[in-house]
Amino acid sequence: MLPKVVPQYRNEAKGRILNAAAQVFAEKGYSRATMDDIGKRIGVSKGALYLYFKSKEKLFEELCRTAGRELEENLYSSFSEGDVEKGADAYFDKDVRVSADQVTLWLQIFTEAKSNRIVRKMQEQSHTVSLDILTGFVGELQKRGVVRKELAGVSVARVFSAFYEGVLISLLQGDAESTARKTWKEGLRFLVDGMRP
Repeated sequence: MLPKVVPQYRNEAKGRILNAAAQVFAEKGYSRATMDDIGKRIGVSKGALYLYFKSKEKLFEELCRTAGRELEENLYSSFSEGDVEKGADAYFDKDVRVSADQVTLWLQIFTEAKSNRIVRKMQEQSHTVSLDILTGFVGELQKRGVVRKELAGVSVARVFSAFYEGVLISLLQGDAESTARKTWKEGLRFLVDGMRP
Protein backbone atom coordinates (compact mmCIF):
# COMPACT_ATOMS: atom_id res chain seq x y z
CA MET A 1 0.00 0.00 0.00
CA LEU A 2 1.29 3.46 -0.92
CA PRO A 3 1.16 6.29 1.58
CA LYS A 4 -1.28 9.11 0.91
CA VAL A 5 -0.16 11.88 -1.42
CA VAL A 6 1.00 14.30 1.26
CA PRO A 7 4.40 15.99 1.33
CA GLN A 8 6.04 13.89 4.06
CA TYR A 9 5.18 10.62 2.29
CA ARG A 10 5.42 11.68 -1.34
CA ASN A 11 9.16 11.01 -1.74
CA GLU A 12 8.92 7.61 -0.05
CA ALA A 13 6.04 6.57 -2.30
CA LYS A 14 7.78 7.85 -5.43
CA GLY A 15 10.91 5.92 -4.48
CA ARG A 16 8.93 2.69 -4.13
CA ILE A 17 7.24 3.27 -7.46
CA LEU A 18 10.56 4.01 -9.20
CA ASN A 19 12.17 0.87 -7.77
CA ALA A 20 9.24 -1.25 -8.93
CA ALA A 21 9.28 0.42 -12.35
CA ALA A 22 12.99 -0.30 -12.79
CA GLN A 23 12.37 -3.98 -12.07
CA VAL A 24 9.39 -4.22 -14.41
CA PHE A 25 11.11 -2.32 -17.24
CA ALA A 26 14.18 -4.58 -16.85
CA GLU A 27 12.02 -7.71 -17.08
CA LYS A 28 9.61 -6.69 -19.83
CA GLY A 29 11.19 -3.76 -21.64
CA TYR A 30 9.60 -0.33 -21.92
CA SER A 31 7.03 -1.20 -24.60
CA ARG A 32 5.63 -4.31 -22.94
CA ALA A 33 5.65 -2.96 -19.37
CA THR A 34 2.38 -1.41 -18.19
CA MET A 35 1.40 0.82 -15.31
CA ASP A 36 -0.74 -2.10 -14.14
CA ASP A 37 2.38 -4.33 -13.99
CA ILE A 38 4.20 -1.72 -11.92
CA GLY A 39 1.25 -1.25 -9.57
CA LYS A 40 0.94 -5.00 -9.04
CA ARG A 41 4.63 -5.17 -8.15
CA ILE A 42 4.00 -2.99 -5.08
CA GLY A 43 0.43 -4.05 -4.43
CA VAL A 44 -1.51 -0.99 -5.60
CA SER A 45 -3.82 -0.18 -8.48
CA LYS A 46 -2.50 1.60 -11.53
CA GLY A 47 -4.83 4.46 -10.56
CA ALA A 48 -2.74 5.01 -7.43
CA LEU A 49 0.36 5.35 -9.61
CA TYR A 50 -1.29 8.10 -11.64
CA LEU A 51 -1.43 10.22 -8.47
CA TYR A 52 2.37 10.38 -8.69
CA PHE A 53 3.09 10.01 -12.42
CA LYS A 54 0.76 11.09 -15.23
CA SER A 55 1.94 8.38 -17.62
CA LYS A 56 4.37 5.54 -18.13
CA GLU A 57 6.51 7.95 -20.14
CA LYS A 58 6.66 10.44 -17.24
CA LEU A 59 7.57 7.61 -14.88
CA PHE A 60 10.35 6.50 -17.20
CA GLU A 61 11.63 10.08 -17.53
CA GLU A 62 11.79 10.37 -13.74
CA LEU A 63 13.69 7.09 -13.57
CA CYS A 64 16.29 8.57 -15.95
CA ARG A 65 16.49 11.84 -13.95
CA THR A 66 16.93 9.92 -10.71
CA ALA A 67 19.85 8.03 -12.23
CA GLY A 68 21.54 11.35 -13.09
CA ARG A 69 21.12 12.73 -9.57
CA GLU A 70 22.49 9.53 -8.06
CA LEU A 71 25.47 9.61 -10.42
CA GLU A 72 26.34 13.15 -9.38
CA GLU A 73 25.90 12.49 -5.66
CA ASN A 74 27.92 9.27 -5.77
CA LEU A 75 30.76 10.80 -7.80
CA TYR A 76 31.29 13.82 -5.60
CA SER A 77 30.88 11.99 -2.30
CA SER A 78 33.18 9.12 -3.31
CA PHE A 79 36.06 11.21 -4.60
CA SER A 80 35.78 14.18 -2.23
CA GLU A 81 39.07 13.38 -0.45
CA GLY A 82 41.11 13.28 -3.65
CA ASP A 83 42.49 9.77 -3.09
CA VAL A 84 41.76 7.85 -6.30
CA GLU A 85 42.09 4.39 -4.74
CA LYS A 86 39.76 5.12 -1.80
CA GLY A 87 37.40 6.96 -4.12
CA ALA A 88 37.33 4.02 -6.54
CA ASP A 89 36.39 1.65 -3.71
CA ALA A 90 33.69 3.99 -2.41
CA TYR A 91 32.24 4.56 -5.89
CA PHE A 92 32.20 0.84 -6.65
CA ASP A 93 30.18 0.22 -3.48
CA LYS A 94 27.79 3.14 -4.06
CA ASP A 95 27.24 2.79 -7.78
CA VAL A 96 28.98 0.06 -9.78
CA ARG A 97 27.86 -2.87 -7.64
CA VAL A 98 24.34 -1.45 -7.30
CA SER A 99 24.09 -0.67 -11.01
CA ALA A 100 25.15 -4.21 -11.83
CA ASP A 101 21.81 -5.33 -10.44
CA GLN A 102 20.11 -2.93 -12.87
CA VAL A 103 22.31 -3.60 -15.89
CA THR A 104 19.47 -5.57 -17.51
CA LEU A 105 17.33 -2.42 -17.41
CA TRP A 106 20.16 -0.42 -18.97
CA LEU A 107 20.55 -2.99 -21.77
CA GLN A 108 16.78 -3.10 -22.33
CA ILE A 109 16.72 0.67 -22.72
CA PHE A 110 19.70 0.63 -25.06
CA THR A 111 18.16 -2.11 -27.22
CA GLU A 112 14.68 -0.62 -27.27
CA ALA A 113 15.99 2.86 -28.12
CA LYS A 114 16.83 1.64 -31.61
CA SER A 115 13.18 1.05 -32.51
CA ASN A 116 11.20 3.20 -30.04
CA ARG A 117 11.31 6.95 -30.64
CA ILE A 118 10.16 7.81 -27.09
CA VAL A 119 12.74 5.58 -25.45
CA ARG A 120 15.47 6.84 -27.81
CA LYS A 121 14.70 10.45 -26.92
CA MET A 122 14.78 9.73 -23.18
CA GLN A 123 17.93 7.62 -23.48
CA GLU A 124 19.67 10.41 -25.40
CA GLN A 125 18.63 12.96 -22.77
CA SER A 126 19.82 10.69 -19.97
CA HIS A 127 23.15 10.13 -21.72
CA THR A 128 23.59 13.89 -22.23
CA VAL A 129 22.86 14.54 -18.55
CA SER A 130 25.36 11.86 -17.48
CA LEU A 131 28.06 13.26 -19.77
CA ASP A 132 27.41 16.80 -18.48
CA ILE A 133 27.77 15.57 -14.90
CA LEU A 134 30.96 13.68 -15.70
CA THR A 135 32.36 16.64 -17.65
CA GLY A 136 31.71 18.93 -14.67
CA PHE A 137 33.39 16.41 -12.39
CA VAL A 138 36.42 16.24 -14.69
CA GLY A 139 36.55 20.04 -14.56
CA GLU A 140 36.75 19.81 -10.76
CA LEU A 141 39.59 17.27 -11.07
CA GLN A 142 41.37 19.65 -13.44
CA LYS A 143 41.03 22.51 -10.94
CA ARG A 144 42.51 20.27 -8.22
CA GLY A 145 45.42 19.34 -10.48
CA VAL A 146 44.46 15.67 -10.73
CA VAL A 147 43.80 15.81 -14.51
CA ARG A 148 45.75 17.86 -17.06
CA LYS A 149 43.96 21.10 -17.91
CA GLU A 150 44.68 20.88 -21.62
CA LEU A 151 42.59 17.71 -21.95
CA ALA A 152 39.04 18.26 -23.22
CA GLY A 153 36.74 17.56 -20.27
CA VAL A 154 34.03 15.98 -22.40
CA SER A 155 36.54 13.59 -24.01
CA VAL A 156 37.80 12.49 -20.60
CA ALA A 157 34.18 12.08 -19.48
CA ARG A 158 33.47 9.85 -22.49
CA VAL A 159 36.50 7.67 -21.68
CA PHE A 160 35.36 7.25 -18.07
CA SER A 161 31.80 6.52 -19.21
CA ALA A 162 32.95 3.83 -21.65
CA PHE A 163 35.13 2.23 -18.96
CA TYR A 164 32.25 2.25 -16.45
CA GLU A 165 29.89 0.63 -18.96
CA GLY A 166 32.51 -2.00 -19.75
CA VAL A 167 32.78 -2.99 -16.09
CA LEU A 168 28.98 -3.28 -15.86
CA ILE A 169 28.90 -5.51 -18.93
CA SER A 170 31.66 -7.70 -17.48
CA LEU A 171 29.48 -8.28 -14.42
CA LEU A 172 26.54 -9.19 -16.65
CA GLN A 173 28.76 -11.64 -18.51
CA GLY A 174 29.55 -13.45 -15.28
CA ASP A 175 32.65 -11.82 -13.80
CA ALA A 176 32.77 -12.19 -10.04
CA GLU A 177 32.24 -9.00 -8.08
CA SER A 178 35.82 -9.25 -6.76
CA THR A 179 37.16 -9.42 -10.34
CA ALA A 180 35.06 -6.45 -11.43
CA ARG A 181 36.19 -4.46 -8.38
CA LYS A 182 39.85 -5.17 -9.15
CA THR A 183 39.33 -4.21 -12.82
CA TRP A 184 37.55 -1.02 -11.75
CA LYS A 185 40.25 0.05 -9.28
CA GLU A 186 43.23 -0.80 -11.49
CA GLY A 187 41.63 0.60 -14.63
CA LEU A 188 40.66 3.84 -12.92
CA ARG A 189 44.16 4.23 -11.50
CA PHE A 190 45.61 3.58 -14.97
CA LEU A 191 43.30 6.16 -16.58
CA VAL A 192 43.89 8.84 -13.95
CA ASP A 193 47.68 8.27 -13.95
CA GLY A 194 47.69 8.74 -17.72
CA MET A 195 45.84 12.05 -17.38
CA ARG A 196 47.85 13.58 -14.54
CA PRO A 197 49.83 16.77 -15.18
